[in-house]
Amino acid sequence: MALSFFAKGDYAENGTLEIIMGNDPKPHLTLNLAEGNEVSGIFSFDNVRAAWLDENYTETISVSLRIAYSDGTSAPLGTHNITFKRNITTVVNVDLSVGGDSGVGFVVTESGEMPEDSEVTIKDGEIVDTEIETK
Repeated sequence: MALSFFAKGDYAENGTLEIIMGNDPKPHLTLNLAEGNEVSGIFSFDNVRAAWLDENYTETISVSLRIAYSDGTSAPLGTHNITFKRNITTVVNVDLSVGGDSGVGFVVTESGEMPEDSEVTIKDGEIVDTEIETK
């Protein structure tokens, strides 16, 4: 599964957004808000065999968000059940604006299919074009 998290809003300029997938206590992805507003990752499904067998496979995974500040304070932003689809990049927009009950909004969208038959090779810090032979 491929996923991208985007942070925006009034409070999206400092601190670290921590993204925790499933029941693991450690963050799987971290986003330093002072350096950027996007973080992406590719992860395997829990049931890899089922995902391999089914072109339309989906899996709902709990995703916990937390923001940590340089002064040592942190604030939980809740746990959200997000459905991920095979060969689809799931985009999660985290709106860290003032407003609403918690002041935090979430929007989950699909960005479309992942590219097929493509590969990226990084050599000596540079991306190298790679031809792929499919059978």
